[in-house]
Amino acid sequence: VTEALRAHPKVRDAIVLTFPDRITGTGLYAFVEASDLNEKALGEFDAGALRDTAAPQYLQVVDALPRDAAGTVRSEIMQRIAINQVEDIHALVGSEAERAVVDRILAARKNFRDRFVL
Repeated sequence: VTEALRAHPKVRDAIVLTFPDRITGTGLYAFVEASDLNEKALGEFDAGALRDTAAPQYLQVVDALPRDAAGTVRSEIMQRIAINQVEDIHALVGSEAERAVVDRILAARKNFRDRFVL
């Protein structure tokens, strides 16, 4: 799935993570770093590229992914967003610049299935 997303010409990087799903058991959440690309267009591309593979339940295009000093995506931060455990996520953030990236991702996150509405 990750390689299929990365094959899109406007995608700089992608990370696909699992999350527990009450309906399917395990879901896929794809975070895609891209410019000038919306989720609908990427989803249409994704549907064609993933013919024999399960498509992610959630697809979120972001302008940047949080990275460590070596440039590796901070998967521990992204995993918490995917599973909707965001209460203490800022404790993992290393800088103000990274906090800004994470806050933009959090503001647009898709996985609200486990939240209760009062």
